[in-house]
Amino acid sequence: MRGLVAEHDEPGHNETLDLIARASVLPGGARLVVAQEPGAAEDAREASFIAAGAILTLAAALALGFGFALGRQWLARVDAINRTAGAIARGDLTRRVETHGRNDEFDLLAGHLNHMLARIEAAVAGVRAVSDHVAHDLRRPLARLKTRLEVLLEAPRDAAAYRAALHQTVRDADELMRTFDALLSIARLEAGGEIVAPQTFDLATVARTVAELYAAEAEDAGRPFTLDLAGAAPVKGDARLVAQALANLLDNAFKYTAPDVSIEVRMTQGNGHVRLAVVDHGAGLSDADKTRLVARFARGDAARSQPGSGLGLALAAAVARAHGGALDLADTPGGGLDAGVVLPRERGG
Repeated sequence: MRGLVAEHDEPGHNETLDLIARASVLPGGARLVVAQEPGAAEDAREASFIAAGAILTLAAALALGFGFALGRQWLARVDAINRTAGAIARGDLTRRVETHGRNDEFDLLAGHLNHMLARIEAAVAGVRAVSDHVAHDLRRPLARLKTRLEVLLEAPRDAAAYRAALHQTVRDADELMRTFDALLSIARLEAGGEIVAPQTFDLATVARTVAELYAAEAEDAGRPFTLDLAGAAPVKGDARLVAQALANLLDNAFKYTAPDVSIEVRMTQGNGHVRLAVVDHGAGLSDADKTRLVARFARGDAARSQPGSGLGLALAAAVARAHGGALDLADTPGGGLDAGVVLPRERGG
């Protein structure tokens, strides 16, 4: 419908406009006419384009601003990581990457880097400690071995003297090799590289196998020796290392208690963990010694007259940590030491 008459804004002034109109008949016979002046749609479209352009320009400016600010912030945090890495490369292993408590990707990266740096610092400190201990504690047996050979060469001896000296030298060499092997095992365990392919095994079976090797010695000495290994206890790791840790605990119990003192290998389970312990009724250890004797080459007063390197408890503790557990030293009721290796029980077992 076109050519409709529209009133002008001024009174008494009329003009004819071409309008685009649409009429509808309403219920009751009334008519509804909707008209639009030509060009209004184009004006609205143009206005919308202008508004969209302004919004896009503002959005681009805001995006550039935020991007610049975030870029500077990220570059600053990357630069902080680079500075920390540079300080560590220069030998300062105490440096750590700063976190900001935002739990974003940078904080996650910083947490992993700090954990790795802590492991590296502990490994380097362990190497230094081992070097110091080796230099201090192995000098004496090496000097003793050298002196024996020098005395042996000073004058002719009979065959029996040579044979006895050679047998003692072989025993000393074996002791030195066992010491170095224990040190290497501890170093590998603490570096996380000893358990290459962990397997699920029954801790009770391993304990029973190791205990059988000591049962004959206990029987020959008339020492009470019992086992309490009821039930299966599946754990995951290296059965050979766990057996070595138990053997070290049994060695200590046999060497440092009187021949008539009873020894028990006991296994208990609960709260997702298994505790395999060697329990004796000897003199026991003081609280200070329980902490001190876990260190490498540390020996108690009663052990000074006994052969050994002071690495038994240190190796047992390293084995336990490598399996996600711990070495637990407690007092036996009535006197004695309850030395246990606590390991996580395998789920589903």
